[in-house]
Amino acid sequence: METVEQILLFCTYYQDLSRELISPIIGKFPGRSIDFYVHLLLSDKCYQITKQVAKFCAVALRVRNQIINGDKEI
Repeated sequence: METVEQILLFCTYYQDLSRELISPIIGKFPGRSIDFYVHLLLSDKCYQITKQVAKFCAVALRVRNQIINGDKEI
């Protein structure tokens, strides 16, 4: 079962995407808890963070559909 934490921060299918869009955000707050990072990413208090997370989600859904449908190019 996938969790929000796993998808945003740990899933190997989305690791390049996470490195590009999520890591620059959470990298500003080293050593914090997973709960802190998830709250930061999903709190909708900063337009730029919300925009990056929305981009991540949109692309992650496309990647997921490709995986489910058996497409080889991700």
